Amino acid sequence: MITNKNIFYGWYIAFAAFILGSLSYGFGIVSFGVFLGAMTTSMNWSSGLLSAIYVGGRLLGLFVNPIVGFILDKHGPKRIIFAGVILVFSGSILIFYTTNFWYFFIIYSLFISIGFICIGHTVADSTVSKWFLKKRNRAMAISTMGLSFGGVVIPIPVSIIIERYGWQAGWLVVGFSVLILGSFAGFVMFKDPESMGLLPDGENEDSNFNAINESTTKSEVNFSLADSTKHRSFWYIAIGTNIAGTAINGVNIHLISHLYQFGLPLSQAAILLSSLYFIQTIAKPIWAIINERLATRYCLSLCYLGGGIGLIILLMAESNAGLVLFVFVYGLTRGAQSFISALIWPDYFGREHIGSIRGTVTSMGIVASAGGPLLAGLLFDITTSYQIAFQVFIFFFFIGSIFIFLAKKPNLYQ
Repeated sequence: MITNKNIFYGWYIAFAAFILGSLSYGFGIVSFGVFLGAMTTSMNWSSGLLSAIYVGGRLLGLFVNPIVGFILDKHGPKRIIFAGVILVFSGSILIFYTTNFWYFFIIYSLFISIGFICIGHTVADSTVSKWFLKKRNRAMAISTMGLSFGGVVIPIPVSIIIERYGWQAGWLVVGFSVLILGSFAGFVMFKDPESMGLLPDGENEDSNFNAINESTTKSEVNFSLADSTKHRSFWYIAIGTNIAGTAINGVNIHLISHLYQFGLPLSQAAILLSSLYFIQTIAKPIWAIINERLATRYCLSLCYLGGGIGLIILLMAESNAGLVLFVFVYGLTRGAQSFISALIWPDYFGREHIGSIRGTVTSMGIVASAGGPLLAGLLFDITTSYQIAFQVFIFFFFIGSIFIFLAKKPNLYQ
């Protein structure tokens, strides 16, 4: 790949992670909410049943994420990303021909879900964190902006294609988009700066190479997975992020359906959702600046607190003005959590074993995060409303905020 030698290659890694985030979040999570409404109507499948498909795919992450993390630390991200691209593309082609619920369930779980895990945040965020130390917060703010960017640019065209040509055509768009853009990102990605004869932040080009190399090595603290689990902060962060993750995933999957129930047409609901993710894109560099002055745990705690407040505003909304206020409050706070939550793990436990740590933590949270969409879907089927489900999610956001607030940064001698 041709690159500008004056630009540290880590910034290309951050850009590739931006692309992967856009694909995995925009197609793998946000667009599922668009498909949810269309497929429940077209196939006469219940919301709870389709949510169970999403949950089934997420549960596979219990086994896949630790393996992905181990391979990432040992061999780097390339082979994982290309495997994910092949799985998503193949699964999308197969789904195009399905009209059977169980066939869709199997294909989505074994191909789409595992594929998006392979190109998802564990791989992208962990790789970026290996390339930076001093500039990690800015690099990860850029890379995780891809998540929100995917939410901005993907739902509207997907919803238009579904409305005009059907949900099967929408899945073809998913497959070919991942094939082209995911393959490009895979070619760009490399394991870490040391594998290319560099140092984090590109400091090996400095005239004081030896001094910087020594100071960087001494200042960097790396915990193994086993050592990390011995610290209370590890469990506070794991519990806090996973409880809040239950709410986040539940809202991600069912927000469009809630807006549709509120009275918005599918296309207008998709526009409002894209506006939300546009605000979340802006939020990440803002919180990167805040994070330079405020400890990471306080930033993340505030993000979760804002998520709960945003949902309160959503449930109280009686007009479009209330929905707009929700977009701003929820977008500017919860919108930055993907960046801050990705940053807190290497910030606390180092970059050397970050793939194994993130893979294990993500696996631990699969049941909790998958439970959010399932809970919301089942409660909607029972009550024909998302009110109770979203009230539960508000509580989860506040509990997650408390746990993160209590998570003090560890050191090797604790």
